[in-house]
Amino acid sequence: MKIGISTATFYPLETEQALTRAIELGASCVEIFFNAFCETKPEFVRQLGEQLQEHQVKLTSLHPFTSGMEPMFFFSNYPRRFSDGLELYRHYFEILAELGGRYIILHGHHNKPGASMEQYVERYARLHELGRSFGLYIAQENVARCLSRDPELFRRIAQAVPDAKFTLDIKQAIRSGVTVEEMLDAMGEHLAHIHVSDNSPQCDCLPVGEGTMDFAAFFRRLRRMNYQGDMVLELYQDSYHHPSQLSRSLRRLENLWNQSAGEQP
Repeated sequence: MKIGISTATFYPLETEQALTRAIELGASCVEIFFNAFCETKPEFVRQLGEQLQEHQVKLTSLHPFTSGMEPMFFFSNYPRRFSDGLELYRHYFEILAELGGRYIILHGHHNKPGASMEQYVERYARLHELGRSFGLYIAQENVARCLSRDPELFRRIAQAVPDAKFTLDIKQAIRSGVTVEEMLDAMGEHLAHIHVSDNSPQCDCLPVGEGTMDFAAFFRRLRRMNYQGDMVLELYQDSYHHPSQLSRSLRRLENLWNQSAGEQP
């Protein structure tokens, strides 16, 4: 497992500068969060690729800012808009393939009255099929404002799509009123990626080591699950005050993960 940082942690720093910051802080992998359509143009993507290659940093995932538009693209009843959404995400998969990553993060539909899990699973399957045509994956993330706040959605997707991939976001589970253990139970062997942060009774998003989360127990659980994915630190801009908190978080995660290798489950 590689441990890194999502460039979203540095928002609103421009994406290429955020990538530089993550590399300088010692990230061995990154998630790149695109914040504008101009950042998906070939010349900009080449620049990101050169940064990654120069520093031998692995790209694990891409997180598009169009997550907020996914309810309209993929979960309405207007077929042309769904087709447009697929074409947009096809372009994201092309970029992901060029940069050597594996996952596009999906937020999905809003959690609102009338939202159908059956429709959701069918639309997820279409996105999954698109990703597999590139040898890549759409990775459904749990998000508090979305239907994916409910662990049941992950169980239904896994039942319908045997090679589905999921992203666990620790802070979003807490915001949803769901324990991390409940979400891990639902995601099971489909867990492919993790957005990590610490938390306390007073705050649901903190640098690692500044909250009360039992990371030793969390890592033991991941070891029992034979987790093979990566983990990126993803904080909000008001969750920390100095970059040193991020570099300390990385070191703590690496040390705890290594320690968990020798512990009894």
